[in-house]
Amino acid sequence: MGRVALTALFLYAAHASAQTEGRQLTPILEEQVQAPDVTSYQLRRFALSRITKLPSPQSPELWTAEANRLRHRLLNEVVFHGWPKEWVDAPARFEDLGPIPGGVGYRMRKLRYDSARTSTC
Repeated sequence: MGRVALTALFLYAAHASAQTEGRQLTPILEEQVQAPDVTSYQLRRFALSRITKLPSPQSPELWTAEANRLRHRLLNEVVFHGWPKEWVDAPARFEDLGPIPGGVGYRMRKLRYDSARTSTC
């Protein structure tokens, strides 16, 4: 390809870089392809098909055992994850620090609840 052809190609490409403008796309994008109700129904059906079925209890005893297992797992692996064992097992300390000023017709008390008696931090 010659120098003249490359120069002409470069000038044409620079001129043609802006192929579309916003006003040209507006009528195309405003056109409704599918009704919102249909889209909502299809999305709902897709999401519901991906949800696994919950297990049905076979007996009250099995269900209670499963609930206890899930509760224990949730507490140990999520809620108390990373907490020192001493903090988790420590008895709670509760103090009533007495009344504090309140508004007309209101009585308030200041309470302190401490989940761990000793801190290792």
